[in-house]
Amino acid sequence: MTRPTPALRNSLTEAWTAARAAALTATLVLAAAAAHAQDRADIDRTQILGNRELPKVLYIVPWKKPLPGQLSGRPVHSVLDEALAPVDREVFRRQVDYAGQLQARADKAEQAAKAAPGTPPATPVPAPTGAPR
Repeated sequence: MTRPTPALRNSLTEAWTAARAAALTATLVLAAAAAHAQDRADIDRTQILGNRELPKVLYIVPWKKPLPGQLSGRPVHSVLDEALAPVDREVFRRQVDYAGQLQARADKAEQAAKAAPGTPPATPVPAPTGAPR
């Protein structure tokens, strides 16, 4: 076998170096593409239903105009005002005493009805519902 000349040896070394560089470049390109493919994730489409940062507000819009006789706003006098009105101490004590007397009268009538089963029981008088004005 013959030995290559120095000029041929230099050209072979340059070709080998160029081939190694090309192979190394191709390997790096393929590795970068593989790394880039691994960074990507295939996900389904995103559906935005609404902005959750905005406050939830309900606007009620009437579809009919109110009749002329209907009042808008709070009534002038309501049951809630009566329930939350301040109570006079003496009036309240009279009402409690009256309710106690009515209850005692009803208990007596019930005991009398148990003692004499043929007589009808007496009906008690109902207690007042509101404070006198």
